[in-house]
Amino acid sequence: MGELADDKLLERDQLHKILEAEAWLFHEEFALAGNELDGFAKKKATQRDRPKGQVYSDADLNITVWVKEWAEVINDARARLQFVNEQLSYEADRDSAKAYLKRTHAKFIPEFDDVAEAGDEDVFNMEASS
Repeated sequence: MGELADDKLLERDQLHKILEAEAWLFHEEFALAGNELDGFAKKKATQRDRPKGQVYSDADLNITVWVKEWAEVINDARARLQFVNEQLSYEADRDSAKAYLKRTHAKFIPEFDDVAEAGDEDVFNMEASS
């Protein structure tokens, strides 16, 4: 039993050595949101040498902490959503959706040779009655 425990300790120590040597691979970001920031949090979140909202950053530990009010989080999300919507400015309709499915998943979609120009409802009714 002692030998097994020693093996586990050795494995754990090796893992810690690897993680310490390769710490640059891992970066943790933490975000805190609240209804309202107090004076201390506002001061920490608006420092000249950091982006707005960043209250802590440690390069050795690869940790960054952000603090924002919920209103700011929601406004940022709205702005990103509006930007994406404007960039896409795409409205999917039934025909474009069917064309996409046929292009992308053609090998999974059965051919209906005996149904000429049938609407989807007719095809589904035929399958249900079979």
